[in-house]
Amino acid sequence: MVVYKRIIIGFLCAWLVLTTSIAYATHIAGGELFYRFLSAVDGNTDRYQFTMRLYRECNSGGQQLAGESVTIGIYSKANNALIAQIPLSPNQTGITILRNTPGAIPCLTNNIDVCYQIGEWEGAIDLPKTNEGYYASWVRYTRTNMVNVTGGFIGATFLADIPGRSLINNGTNNSARFVVRDTAIICRDKNFSIDYSASDADGDSLAYKFVAALDGQGGSGSNPNPIPQTSITTLLQPPLTYSGSFSGSQPLGSAVVINPRTGIISGRAPSIPGKYVLCVAAEEWRNGVKIAESRKDFIITIGDCDFAEANLNPNTRAFCESFTYNFENGSTSSSIQGYLWDFGVPLSPLNNSSLATPSFTFPDTGIYKVKLTVFGPNGCNATDSLELGIFPGFTARPNIIGTCFLNPYQFRDSSITAYGSLNSFRWDFGNLLATDDTSRLRIANYTYPTAGTFTVQYIVGNTKGCIDTADVVLTVRDRPQISLPFRDTLICNVDTLPLIVNTNVGVVSWQPNVNIINPNSSNPLVFPRDSIQYIVTVNDNGCITRDTVRVNVLPFISVSLPPDTTICKTDSIVLRTVSEGLRYTWSPSTGLSSDAVKQPKAAPLVTTTYRVIANLGDFCIDTAFITVQPVPYPQVQATGSDTLCFGEQTQLVATMDGTSFTWSPIDGLINANTLTPIARPNRSMQYVIQVNDVQGCPKPSFDTVFVKVIPEVLAFAGNDTSVVVGQPLQLNAYGGTNYQWSPSIGLSSTNIANPIANFTGSIDSVTYLVRVSTPEGCSDTTDIKVRIFKTGPDIFVPSGFTPNADGRNDVLRPVPVGIKQLVYFRVYNRLGELVYSTNTIGQGWDGVYKGIKQASGTFVYTAEGVDFQDKTVVRNGTAVLIR
Repeated sequence: MVVYKRIIIGFLCAWLVLTTSIAYATHIAGGELFYRFLSAVDGNTDRYQFTMRLYRECNSGGQQLAGESVTIGIYSKANNALIAQIPLSPNQTGITILRNTPGAIPCLTNNIDVCYQIGEWEGAIDLPKTNEGYYASWVRYTRTNMVNVTGGFIGATFLADIPGRSLINNGTNNSARFVVRDTAIICRDKNFSIDYSASDADGDSLAYKFVAALDGQGGSGSNPNPIPQTSITTLLQPPLTYSGSFSGSQPLGSAVVINPRTGIISGRAPSIPGKYVLCVAAEEWRNGVKIAESRKDFIITIGDCDFAEANLNPNTRAFCESFTYNFENGSTSSSIQGYLWDFGVPLSPLNNSSLATPSFTFPDTGIYKVKLTVFGPNGCNATDSLELGIFPGFTARPNIIGTCFLNPYQFRDSSITAYGSLNSFRWDFGNLLATDDTSRLRIANYTYPTAGTFTVQYIVGNTKGCIDTADVVLTVRDRPQISLPFRDTLICNVDTLPLIVNTNVGVVSWQPNVNIINPNSSNPLVFPRDSIQYIVTVNDNGCITRDTVRVNVLPFISVSLPPDTTICKTDSIVLRTVSEGLRYTWSPSTGLSSDAVKQPKAAPLVTTTYRVIANLGDFCIDTAFITVQPVPYPQVQATGSDTLCFGEQTQLVATMDGTSFTWSPIDGLINANTLTPIARPNRSMQYVIQVNDVQGCPKPSFDTVFVKVIPEVLAFAGNDTSVVVGQPLQLNAYGGTNYQWSPSIGLSSTNIANPIANFTGSIDSVTYLVRVSTPEGCSDTTDIKVRIFKTGPDIFVPSGFTPNADGRNDVLRPVPVGIKQLVYFRVYNRLGELVYSTNTIGQGWDGVYKGIKQASGTFVYTAEGVDFQDKTVVRNGTAVLIR
């Protein structure tokens, strides 16, 4: 059994190209350009040795590394201009082989042999010491077909950075050099970790990051090794164009990162297999100053491989919602054949589960060690574990107080934690235009620059490891928010009215200061003698808002109601009061929807006189009356037969106490202008009678008679037919549910739809009559004639026919008797040409061949059939066509 925690799967390489159509270019799999300080030539000149390390896939069909030509360019940082070209020569080591061991990972499916040749080219140059320093560069063309970049044939530019005297205090420098670990394997959609660190001979601190890979300017398919460009600016622009969600800083997507201190690349590989270009930069820092940067440009191949993987989310340390947690494996590997979960509660009978996504309810709070084991093929198992804290009862609750954007908003924490204590707070105030809109204080203040809508995010944690996030959509106003219960009102000129403004911030003041008590409060009293408009102002530290209340003053009021009226009994009417009053009292309250509103609904069952008292304050009062008389609806009742057979009729009978009536619809009605019309509908119908009267109720009454019509019964027993003595005849009738046959001669039954008839030689023919009916008693009658031949089964063919369209003997048609299947009926002319053929009983020749009416003459026929006893019957003969 092989047990493992993680397998790194994928092909790490420098930049690898799929196509081999350009043999001069695509065999190169990646590389890096680095240098080392050799010696000081004199006080103003240093000697450096440059090395270009190249990778080539072992199975590449392109040019061998031994035939590679490398010429680098040296560029001055002072003006970016080319100052020297250095042809590099192969070093003494020669070509080395770097490969993984095929089959070394038995638990891997689709394992691939990863093999690279490595070659190095070297050359020395004396460079004058300058304050700015130099760039060294080599261009290689091409690379193609990568998942994370767009475009076809593109190249690569390798760079080395030589710092000037101003950065290294007139000292010297050796570039960082990446380790050679390029045969790891990565599977798609799997976790992986790769060491892409570098070493520095000077002991400088190294910081790692992803950067955009550079194109190879000046190269082409026929010129894969262009001469150095005249300016470094041309080489640095543009970088490769990344596709989709990929970028130079996220070449494998957001799920893969590089540790800036160690150079370890880790995360979850993309789900699409293929080649992905990467460029890793190692920054050299000396005495807190960045002095140079080394790069390694390569393509990582994500393999379409798989293995059984256990992957518990390492970021899940505490669960604070409930005691029940839903577990799942972060890997969706198809190699997984089984699961074993251990929830860390050994005394529980449910501590283990073999489900892929189990749920488990923990008995108490605490920290539990959860372990997952997955089982793969060939005894390949994998495990992962997680310490999970269970501390339910934790909720983030932000509390925000503020008035307008001119003043600070206060953000307070009101979170709930049942276990532990709150220990981390983070506010994001949602100002997308600012970078200082965050705070880690429990109580924070923030002033918004403008009014608007902002999404505030609050993240809070506790000492148990619980973390919760709450998002609040905050509307920041340009002034304090206030509300008034009314903005226009009436009072009597001898009354006092309370004014109210609803606000919980700021200083309140009312203007004008006329006939008002407590003008600097939120609920002053006013007693104006004439109509007036009061303005309320709320000032919250400079955030000011205003609103208006108009008070209309009257010396008296009046109230009026419509004239007395009549309504239909059980109906209601709105009592439309006209008055300036603000309070109303109705009596009696019987039949009213409310006795305290201005316009109630009235539905009395007896004649009632209503009185309304209207008040404006305590001293402006008036009274009015209205009598409402309810009158019953007109009465009507209609009857008639509820079920008819098709074609039948029924009489409708209606009684009423109204003065007029109408029937609808009038389809199928005879004497529709009477109370007793005759109804003869051809389909089911609802007949409605409407009755009106003139007694005071203006609304009609209705009654309905539903007449159901049974669809027409259409009986059918088949076409007339012939049989021979002893041949059973299957009869079939259709059209209803009940059947009655007569006479009963030869029938197996007389009251079913499909009796069987058998005949002796005592009769020549019989005509059966069948009555077909429905359960409602609707019926129809049909017949079928049966001719009985006393011969054996045969095929009779007339000796002649006259196709003159007179309806008599127009077709030469075979007459099978005792035949259950007509195999063929064929007619030939005197030349032996087939002029007609059929195998359908009942069909025949009409004397036309190829659209031409045939002349009178003799024609030969032949026929074959199978009789009811499965015997073959063949008949041949002649027939005369007569025109």
